[in-house]
Amino acid sequence: MGVYRVMMLLLFALLASVSLAYQQSGEVVSLSGNIDDDMYAAGGEVESVARVRGDLVVAGGRLNLEGEVAQDLLAAGGDIRLRGMIRDDARITGGNLQVQAGIRDDLIAAAGRIRLADSTMVGGELRLAGGEAVLGGRLFGPVHVSAGRVVIDGSIETDVEIWAEQVEVRPGALVKGNLLYH
Repeated sequence: MGVYRVMMLLLFALLASVSLAYQQSGEVVSLSGNIDDDMYAAGGEVESVARVRGDLVVAGGRLNLEGEVAQDLLAAGGDIRLRGMIRDDARITGGNLQVQAGIRDDLIAAAGRIRLADSTMVGGELRLAGGEAVLGGRLFGPVHVSAGRVVIDGSIETDVEIWAEQVEVRPGALVKGNLLYH
């Protein structure tokens, strides 16, 4: 059974156990406009430019999430691009993860490759696990990263703990707290 099918089965098991206001599935799913409650979506490709006033739960091969989520984001996919604003926590797992977003609280993610762009802001705790993690943007909460390679390329306002084979701190990067690596 493929990974896509397993993700779909898990998502639909979750959908069956909760009362939903909104849900969509299909090969291509596009979300737009205002969604006044939680939103659950799954597909080969999911794109959202919507303003979701509850949680957003998405799964798919390719996720392009550019809207606003008033509460939590839960996402699983192959290629994930996150833009826009998450007003609470984001929990993400995937193959490739690119973040160019504001996340008011925690970001917890596991992916083969993780890139936080210069425009990224994480207000709470950051916990990442992956093959490679590039930490750009502004990070305000405690940072914990486990990866084969970690690159610090942004501004970190607090302590950082890293478990990695290779750590690179690029010119212009700033760590205001303690940097501990194993």
